[in-house]
Amino acid sequence: MEVATFVGVLGAVFGSFLNVVVYRLPRHESLVTPASHCPKCAAPVKPYDNIPILSWLLLRGHCRSCGSAISPRYPLVEALTAALCVGAVLAHHSAVTIALSVVLILLVVPAAVIDLEHRIIPNQITALGAVLAQPRAAHPQQLGGVESHHGGPGGPVLAERVDERHAVGVDDDARPLRGHVHDPGGEHQGARGDRGEVIAALHRQIDQVGDREQRPEPPDRPRCGRAEHLP
Repeated sequence: MEVATFVGVLGAVFGSFLNVVVYRLPRHESLVTPASHCPKCAAPVKPYDNIPILSWLLLRGHCRSCGSAISPRYPLVEALTAALCVGAVLAHHSAVTIALSVVLILLVVPAAVIDLEHRIIPNQITALGAVLAQPRAAHPQQLGGVESHHGGPGGPVLAERVDERHAVGVDDDARPLRGHVHDPGGEHQGARGDRGEVIAALHRQIDQVGDREQRPEPPDRPRCGRAEHLP
């Protein structure tokens, strides 16, 4: 519980920074300078007025200097980020998985809010997400992903030797997926039959569609109505 509480507080702090990202990034402003300030009167925000969620409630949603309204988006983003970070801690047990989940949260939350307000997703967020996704793509088994060629933690996978020169359902030689499951470790023998039956049923459906497509169409029948007299 102490860990979840700490992560919740840290998530609210992260959410405060995400509010800066949401406001400044679409306007092409620096995320570092100047310091947090009121967008109406440009008065700097005091440290005691910059406490996530709590300061907005104490100020009743208004600037201390000019009294202009502060959008409720600020405490909502902070609370949402905190709740999602706590959920990541409660849902996972691996430190690596928790870290990846938090990184994903810190990317998705500002992207979603910016998209709602401006109908855009800045390239900086998508590019950063693509870069951070590379370690997981390179080591999916170590980072909790599915190992597609070795039957990793995601369970058995389909045999992958499909000839790319043929489409599935066209030639019998290009149908190695029919009822076969690749499980070199033999750890999922109980699931072989069920998964194989499902795959075989899918291929039967594909074959039926292919047979219907290859079946010659019947000759055109004369339309109903008055018959034309031949000379």
